[in-house]
Amino acid sequence: MYIDNTYVGTIYVDRIRELKLNVGSKLTEEGVEKLYHQIKITEGQYIAMNKLSYRHRSVAEIERELRKNRIPDEVIKEVVEYLTSRGYLNDAEFARAMVQTYTHRKVPFGRRAIRSKMIEKGIDRELIESTLNEIEDEDGLARKAADAGIKRYVRYDGKEKREKLAQFLYRKGYSWDTIKEVLDELIPYK
Repeated sequence: MYIDNTYVGTIYVDRIRELKLNVGSKLTEEGVEKLYHQIKITEGQYIAMNKLSYRHRSVAEIERELRKNRIPDEVIKEVVEYLTSRGYLNDAEFARAMVQTYTHRKVPFGRRAIRSKMIEKGIDRELIESTLNEIEDEDGLARKAADAGIKRYVRYDGKEKREKLAQFLYRKGYSWDTIKEVLDELIPYK
């Protein structure tokens, strides 16, 4: 879009139609404001869709990215509503996908680590808790992680191996109760 032979930004064709603009149209001050607003919406949608083309993102991540690119708050709200209404943004699906991703790894993560990653992504705490409650067998995940982790500590014996594996499981996000239960199975005290 050009105004007085000066490039002012990009705007979708349907937005030009909404504003009833034609080549040579005279713009009022209000018309210029509406035009700039639509240009910012187009810019915001482009930035958001570009980020979403790499991976799913939370609403908070998209909002942060738009703010970083100096998109005004009222435009951010419209862009988020647009993306949400079309199914591009959905924090509940995003949270479930995170749980799937982190629990189906070779060395799965525990609730505490997944919660931390979700908080980092800006997911609502209630949504985090309800999604984490869907994890049915954290003990099984901890055993799987311990089986993978124990290979790292073959050269250690007894107590030292137990401590190393406990630290490993804690870093993976498991509770001390779960860790103790798994260690008692794998490396019982002698």
